Amino acid sequence: MYDTVYKAASDHVIRLFEEMAQPNLTYHNLQHTKNVVERAQEIAAQYELGDDDTLALYVAAWFHDTGHLFTEQMGHQQQSIELMRQFMQDQGVGLDIINKCEGCITATEMPQRPVHLIEEIICDADTFHFGTKEFIDTNKAVKKEYELRGYLHFIQDWTANTIALLERHTYF
Repeated sequence: MYDTVYKAASDHVIRLFEEMAQPNLTYHNLQHTKNVVERAQEIAAQYELGDDDTLALYVAAWFHDTGHLFTEQMGHQQQSIELMRQFMQDQGVGLDIINKCEGCITATEMPQRPVHLIEEIICDADTFHFGTKEFIDTNKAVKKEYELRGYLHFIQDWTANTIALLERHTYF
């Protein structure tokens, strides 16, 4: 079941991003999603996760920002959860795994408040770029996305807010 559901999730999310492509998503797009999945896999490899936790983490990584395709910044996690829940129910996945996925997606909301290890892993995967040389480019992409989506209040004092974000951020 694990491999089948994982493959179906990746195919489903890739198809969603391709069919619903929005040029204003200069950061919260398919490439970001793929990066988060890769980082989640990389971090999870350091632990001995069970199959259920592994599946929940990876499916959550695929779905965590799909809500951006259908709704505004605020509330996108809830939309992502609804999309994930419907997909997982269609796949015949049990409620326990679905709830773990939901916990992971919820944990990515800023400020991050993970409770379980897999929630910590997805949070670190989602913010992995903070500690890389690519951060300058990703930060510009986020700002551009907010401009294109009309979130002008988010870009006021951008540099000061970015520095504050980096100063208070910790990896789990």
